[in-house]
Amino acid sequence: FHQYTKTAQNLIKKCEQALQASPSLSISEEKKLLDEKKALLQARHHISLEDTSLQTYEKLFRCAAVEGELAVVKDCLKNLGVSIDSQDTNPRNQRTALHGACLKKRESVIAYLVEQGARFDIADSSGKLAWEYVAGTPLLRLFQKTSGGLFKKYAIQTSPASSPDWGKLLRMAVVNDCLADVRYCVEVLSIDINSADNNPHSKRTPLHWAA
Repeated sequence: FHQYTKTAQNLIKKCEQALQASPSLSISEEKKLLDEKKALLQARHHISLEDTSLQTYEKLFRCAAVEGELAVVKDCLKNLGVSIDSQDTNPRNQRTALHGACLKKRESVIAYLVEQGARFDIADSSGKLAWEYVAGTPLLRLFQKTSGGLFKKYAIQTSPASSPDWGKLLRMAVVNDCLADVRYCVEVLSIDINSADNNPHSKRTPLHWAA
């Protein structure tokens, strides 16, 4: 095992040095580098090379996210049919790839997973949402660039010609009793918790709806 990982690491180092010297690798060279990275991850995390089940591929996907191997993350999503939101089956973990990337502060992987629509409302075994692992760091901005699909989730229409109704988004999360979405709206998107609806007969705030 140790001899293999050392050999694989040396091969990857050589490939990456070649990439730095000449940014455009051939397709065969790119594939070789990708295969070596996948094999090294499998060795490090004791993933069977012979097991081609979806569960095994999803474990590889999550391990790649943890280690910041963006090329492997992309390959798993595009070619191996993994679920972007698959969770570790270990009851003491239950993290998604996004949890792992946030925990280890892997910026490029976080940005890619967010762009690909990874869910923000999944809690791990400790009850933490992925973005909580980067709260208070510059990486939180990667989550602030998107509504996380919440406008679509709550069927709130948006238009390029007008600003999104952020207050309505928060109120809908409250109405639907989704604490994870409420926290995302308030703690990540910084939506005003006192924003009232436009109905002149009600003017209800999120707290009104929660009561």
